[in-house]
Amino acid sequence: MTHKEQSEEFVKMFDECLNHIACGSNRIEDHLHDRAKQCALIAVELMINEYQLKYPSSWSLSRLKKWQDVKAEIEKR
Repeated sequence: MTHKEQSEEFVKMFDECLNHIACGSNRIEDHLHDRAKQCALIAVELMINEYQLKYPSSWSLSRLKKWQDVKAEIEKR
């Protein structure tokens, strides 16, 4: 999965979850999308912190880079 696809998946999962409470108003849906994006960024930040603190090996450096790239893609959305 590419970084862009991973970022889209994170935001989509939270977006779908939050939109179950939307009333069909575009304004509410836009607000909930922004909140879903923030939730996805929090989740990715947790992954980044996990790899930095617990797995200081060369393998985890590539995983860390992956999550940093996913975070950058989410921020673009």
